[in-house]
Amino acid sequence: MADTADIVVVGGGVHGASTAWHLAKRGAGKIVLIEKDGIASGASGWSSAIVRMHYSLESLVKVTMYGREMYGDWKNIVGVGESGFRQVGFLVLFPEDEVAHGRDVVEIQQRLGKDARYISVDEVGEIEPRLVCDDVAAGAWEPNSGHADGSTVAN
Repeated sequence: MADTADIVVVGGGVHGASTAWHLAKRGAGKIVLIEKDGIASGASGWSSAIVRMHYSLESLVKVTMYGREMYGDWKNIVGVGESGFRQVGFLVLFPEDEVAHGRDVVEIQQRLGKDARYISVDEVGEIEPRLVCDDVAAGAWEPNSGHADGSTVAN
């Protein structure tokens, strides 16, 4: 283990590894990442690793847009390893009392240039016909979202 460092990152999950990588990419000096049990040994290794951009805050949508770009073009951006990203889409269902909020989120995404759609219950059924939509009023669909592999990303 290193005796000195300019920056110490604590935690070897996706967030810690990403922080260390981004700092190194920016030439931040000697960076040491420490993890008590091993890279991705906690939540990142157990995660379903959903890659989505459906968030209420514009700042979170922007951060996740950046992440989606990285996961989708891992080899060219990161240069080593893989993200395990699979583009399968992301579907959100809204009961009647959450329709306005869902529409607001989709509007944020669209304003930022993402392919996100506010959809009817019939369109929800076209995307996933096995769903019972008795209490669903509408949905949101992100066709370019999906999931990655938290363990391989952190490693």
